[in-house]
Amino acid sequence: MTTLTDLTSQLKISLLDAATRFVDTDFVRHVQTAVKDFSRFRPPRGGGRP
Repeated sequence: MTTLTDLTSQLKISLLDAATRFVDTDFVRHVQTAVKDFSRFRPPRGGGRP
C-alpha cells in the first residue's frame, strides 16, 4: 500500500519544476483532497465494460 508520504514524493518527482511552485503543506493538502475525491470512484461490477 502506498503511503501519503510515498505518493507525495513520487508526484513531486514526476512534476519536476512544477512541484517547486507549491509550499509543502499546500502540496500535501492538494494530494489529500485528490485522494479523497478519487476514493469515491467505484468501478462497475463485472469488469466495467458491457
